[in-house]
Amino acid sequence: MSTYFAHLLVIPTDTQSLLQEFIVKHINLLHNHDVDQSTFALYRDNRQPTGPLLEQAHAMLSTGANPTLVTQYVNQRQLPVKPRDICNIKQRMKITGTPQEELETALSQPDVTYSIVKDDQDILTCVAFCTTQQKEWARQYGGVVLMDGTYRINKYRMPLYTLAVVDSEGHRQPIAHALVAREDCASLVLFLTTAVQWFPTLASAIFITDKDYAEITAIRQVLPGAVIHLCRFHMLKAFVEELKKQQLHNDRELYLVFKRLLL
Repeated sequence: MSTYFAHLLVIPTDTQSLLQEFIVKHINLLHNHDVDQSTFALYRDNRQPTGPLLEQAHAMLSTGANPTLVTQYVNQRQLPVKPRDICNIKQRMKITGTPQEELETALSQPDVTYSIVKDDQDILTCVAFCTTQQKEWARQYGGVVLMDGTYRINKYRMPLYTLAVVDSEGHRQPIAHALVAREDCASLVLFLTTAVQWFPTLASAIFITDKDYAEITAIRQVLPGAVIHLCRFHMLKAFVEELKKQQLHNDRELYLVFKRLLL
């Protein structure tokens, strides 16, 4: 395996466009980590029990054996499995249906509303869900909505997007979540189209984003009556980063002037 490192120069093609070009300036084909056989054996895909050893692990877990003891048993047979690997095996043993059936079972709770969307190739593209309490928060405080995504927090590496509001005590409360196939406009359109069916007030809400172009485009497409504002925290963060690039990070007065402009 070869690891590629590239220093990327970002060049906006058009200030009105959502597209950006990335030009690779340097490539380093040398490994920056150990790649010997012992290290390679520790990779997750290479430390999973298979064949008879997996059958033995299944038999032990099905009789109630402690996953830690099963881990020790497998380790004694020269496989560097981790406790979490055995716990994952135990969890998978509980799965009896198709992935979608299992997903629907997990979401089919009395106070949960959900939507599962697949594309023409039967590939999962968006799983959106919210609770009865979250619907109530949206009804009471849905005038201003925060939208943000968290990248690759699950083993399927599906981005998690959340809509949130601020309640009467100043606490941020999530009102809807969605696992999407990609961090692009099309996936977020699916989420927002579902969300506005649950929360009609989103159509005229004020949205706070971190200048994510996919989010902004999706909001404008699904909710043309909504107003979009950029997050003050992210604007300050971007400004400080630009000050560092321009070697002006010690200019406290310039920072304070920009901060006052955001008030």
